[in-house]
Amino acid sequence: MKGLIETFLQVRHPAPFFEASWKRLTRSAKKTGIQISPDLKRRTIAWLRLLPARPWRVRLVLKPDGSMIHEFRRMTQPRTRKVNKSIPGTRVGGTRGGAWAAGFPACHLAAMAAPCGYPGNWPGLKTIDRRGLDRSYDRARRAGADDALLVLAGRRIAETSRANIFWIQNGVIHTPPLGTGCLPGLTRAWVLKTCRKIGLAVREKDGALEDIGNSEGAFRTNAVIGIEWVRRLSGLKRKTWRKPHPAVIRLHRIYRKLFRHPGGQRKGRPPRTWT
Repeated sequence: MKGLIETFLQVRHPAPFFEASWKRLTRSAKKTGIQISPDLKRRTIAWLRLLPARPWRVRLVLKPDGSMIHEFRRMTQPRTRKVNKSIPGTRVGGTRGGAWAAGFPACHLAAMAAPCGYPGNWPGLKTIDRRGLDRSYDRARRAGADDALLVLAGRRIAETSRANIFWIQNGVIHTPPLGTGCLPGLTRAWVLKTCRKIGLAVREKDGALEDIGNSEGAFRTNAVIGIEWVRRLSGLKRKTWRKPHPAVIRLHRIYRKLFRHPGGQRKGRPPRTWT
């Protein structure tokens, strides 16, 4: 075990998913035997309060000795082209702007076999050692896709190399259960909770690659990109969706309100990495 990481988006303090991210980090540290000092959370919040009011990708790296590195990277507006005039702001690829960005980002997934040994020695934990996932991601990028959809034995799907996956069949939103080895993502949990709250049918279900290929739509989620609809799926066969499903649009609009930019910005710019 080389350590644990947590990544989330902050536009202004407090970040919507900071508390949930810290709880997950604490649970993971307990499972791996890493001791967290009582004042570590207080010092982390102190750093987050210094960030100017603009989109930041926050990465917390907890080392085996209990020390933590705080990394901050400023997010930029995605440079992409519009592809569907019937959906104002619809964009393809370029997810650098994350959940705060204008428009509705879309992505292209490449289906491929999960890396050898997936999900590893610590299933469900976000560890520093992500070499297998990184290799899948690099393969997908070389193939012209934005991310890799990981396919298990029996053609079951788990997640992507960077996010959780959802698909819609007969008006019901599906996502693989945690038993497949996928990460218990913060945005994944938010989607499940919000769907039940606003009356959208949702369930955790083992799905095959064909289920996504024959679905009415699909989207991926994580705490930085937010909700991003899948425009194209390549693999054994190629599938393209012309526009996102209405349920995905509805969830995306609700999610974006969590990161509504306040308009003003505090002066000063912190360094990229603090300890």
